[in-house]
Amino acid sequence: MKTRLLLLIALIISSVSLSQNANLDREYFNVSYVKLPLKPTLDESKRTFSSNQKNIQIKGYTKINNNATLHIDYKIYDTKTGNTEIIKHTHEKKDKDGNVISTSYTYSIKVSFITLANVVVNNSENSENGYKSEFTEKDTYNSSEYTSEKDANTYFTKNKLSLAAEYNTKHKKAIINKIEQALNNTYGYVPYTNAKEHFWILGNKKHPEYQKHTEAYQNLKRIFSNMKYNQSIGNIKTEVLPIVDYFESVVSKYQGPKKKMAKMRYASFYNIAKIFYFLDMPEKTKVYANKLIENGYDKSDGKYFNSISDKLIEKFKKNELTTRHFEVTTKNLSTNIKPTETVAKSTPKQTASGTKTNTIKNPNFYYSEGNINKDNKVAKNLISTVKNIIVATDKQYASFVEGDYITDTEGRITGQKIKYPVLDNLYQNIVIIWKNNTITEVKFGESTKLKLSWNNDIINNISIASRADFNFKINYNNNLPITATQTWQNGNAEIYNITYDDKNRLKSVKKFNVIKKKKNIKEEKSYTYTNDAIKTKRVIYRYENKNSNPEIYFNKEYIFKTLNNTSFSITTTDNTELNIASFDDKARIIKREIKNKQHGYIDNYSYANNSLFKLERHCNSSNSCYENSVKNITIYTTDTNKSSQPNYEWRKGSYGLNSTNELVFETTEDGTKFRKKINGSWTDWKFFEM
Repeated sequence: MKTRLLLLIALIISSVSLSQNANLDREYFNVSYVKLPLKPTLDESKRTFSSNQKNIQIKGYTKINNNATLHIDYKIYDTKTGNTEIIKHTHEKKDKDGNVISTSYTYSIKVSFITLANVVVNNSENSENGYKSEFTEKDTYNSSEYTSEKDANTYFTKNKLSLAAEYNTKHKKAIINKIEQALNNTYGYVPYTNAKEHFWILGNKKHPEYQKHTEAYQNLKRIFSNMKYNQSIGNIKTEVLPIVDYFESVVSKYQGPKKKMAKMRYASFYNIAKIFYFLDMPEKTKVYANKLIENGYDKSDGKYFNSISDKLIEKFKKNELTTRHFEVTTKNLSTNIKPTETVAKSTPKQTASGTKTNTIKNPNFYYSEGNINKDNKVAKNLISTVKNIIVATDKQYASFVEGDYITDTEGRITGQKIKYPVLDNLYQNIVIIWKNNTITEVKFGESTKLKLSWNNDIINNISIASRADFNFKINYNNNLPITATQTWQNGNAEIYNITYDDKNRLKSVKKFNVIKKKKNIKEEKSYTYTNDAIKTKRVIYRYENKNSNPEIYFNKEYIFKTLNNTSFSITTTDNTELNIASFDDKARIIKREIKNKQHGYIDNYSYANNSLFKLERHCNSSNSCYENSVKNITIYTTDTNKSSQPNYEWRKGSYGLNSTNELVFETTEDGTKFRKKINGSWTDWKFFEM
């Protein structure tokens, strides 16, 4: 009887646990890959283009003067006026009883300004892969109000040409952006990074799967943060195997027709489908897309995954590729030949106006007046703003270790040497791009290009073209940015409030989310400084529902410490997390030690011909290496000179070795298949069955 009672209690507890609400939250992660073109040039040596204009860039192509595979010819025509309308405005004056005692009228001009353009691309390798399109930009202008129709007409007649020139400048910029975007979509190999992809993760802390779901997400976030568009993802595929196995186990655990059960299965199918998609395995994505449809909770997501997978399969076929991760080289080898006029002198079938307009300065540039002292002051403020905005908004725990300013032969500041070793490079220098005495852009690190918008010699907007989540409007106090605001297309926003200490160093950052005009605090960071360390406290808040008060979801203190000129550590004050990085005399990472609740390992990096050759990971926890292995090795480039040695010393791929240094896991060179050694025998090669 007692046994039956205990069994009944266990069944009741299990039933109650499984019946907990499956509230799902969007949890975000990073992806990086190359967008593939619709009309590829398969021979990489023939990826060249020429143009009658200087403003176009196609990613993955080299611009030359003559005999290019693609020749781009585009014209932007004079801005023309459309219908002109006189608007009559009635103004009534009323007494205290509401009776009209007098009426007067004013008049204004309403007119549209239209700019047309066309582009033609001739493809010398394949005429069927040419391109032709037309572009239009249109604005409506409303003048001030005048006391008579004559005055309104007189104003417009006098200012018509200058207004047309103003709109032509605006329209030209928009059209060139549209043309470049269309050409890159058609022909380009565009590196792309997005930090706003999401998984569906349990948000109900009382749910029995909450802890494991959260741990799975944290591991996925960490793994995908290492994804680079120009690096193999074989190692990433290996690392996510246990996590996808976990999501599969959730499916088998939560069976039945109830909505709560279907919702748990939905999260697993959705997350696995998304993992496969960003691991360049669209066929497997379709498998889980169909499972989403069969599950019935949200069939539209299944249809969506099927659609994007079919498109990716078609692009792989057209491009004769199986991956979206490879090097992209973009060059400009054309000589400085003066381009033809960007604004053509007439629209099709229309005569020329012959009107000359004054040059209008580009608000995205800073124009030097030849005063080096002023230029250097502007450059220092620019560098300071870039550093503060990156650290404040980009979820990093540490600030910069600042070095000397970089100057040209005339003493003008062109950047600053800094150390920011949260990545795999010791230096992340900030470089100011000067062209013809003009600051056109800023580079952070080796490849991140920042686009700027200026107002009175300071930047009021900073963005990264490849990142949808980095486009900030900036407000200042005493030349220091105190707010940075990212506004999304749906009207929601992220706002960062920033304060500084008496040495103008970051003191605190508060992040707010504005959703449907409601402002909620999301995150707080604070900074304290010593001679060799920076302490950062980071608190993240979450909300059970839209009306609840914030609760602390994450609360930790990190210490970023300089060990010597080439070694740095990031630790938590409770010693539960450790990250030590060491670099060689070429500023390349050679060792990284990681310890946290989920992982413990030491990575050693080896280089050949100035490129990363081998990554060797020694694991101190079971979930840091592949199953049954204590050491993982990734070879990035095959070295046939070492072919007499074991494969894991020379052949490109990923490998796992056990405690006796026996090979128990390996992938193929392209990272699409794997095999394991079980009880002393190798399995057959298999595609990754995640």
